[in-house]
Amino acid sequence: MSASKLPISQRDFEHLYMTYKPRFLRIAQSYVRDAMTAEDLVAESFIQFLESRATVDTEHIPAYLLSSVKNRCLNYLRDCKRHHEAHDKLRTSAVRTLEQHLDILETTLPETMRYAEVSEIIERTLRGMPERTRRVFLAHRIENMSYKEIERLYGLSERQINYRLQTAKEQLRVALKDYAPLLALWTVLH
Repeated sequence: MSASKLPISQRDFEHLYMTYKPRFLRIAQSYVRDAMTAEDLVAESFIQFLESRATVDTEHIPAYLLSSVKNRCLNYLRDCKRHHEAHDKLRTSAVRTLEQHLDILETTLPETMRYAEVSEIIERTLRGMPERTRRVFLAHRIENMSYKEIERLYGLSERQINYRLQTAKEQLRVALKDYAPLLALWTVLH
């Protein structure tokens, strides 16, 4: 075995560690920007050196250790980059999915789904009303008939017409209580 490849003693290793560790920590920290990670990478470099010290040329130990620290920093940064890219892809995919769901909900919920629900409730409530009340309500609200026209058509007094309209409105108001804000907005906009 040549003089330059003799195994290093424990005392020499401790001296080497105490001498170069602070310098390698600064270098590693300048790359990875994290003190704990830099500490781990430098420690791993020294452990690797300790395990393979019999094959390292003793004249180039500091250069070997520096190269090991830089390579570990490079590998760490590559891993971080891959991790961030994968995270960004997942985040982008999740955002795209959320946007699709929002688009679907925004285009169907307000107009289509609520309109269908409200229509169904109105039809059900109208079917449940007494025949004459329903006819008076539909004549006045849907066919835009005046009280006088309804009086002539059904032979009712103005007071009876008013009573039947109030009864129909109250039944609809109760049936549509959950949709009151939507109906108020729809009435204002239309």
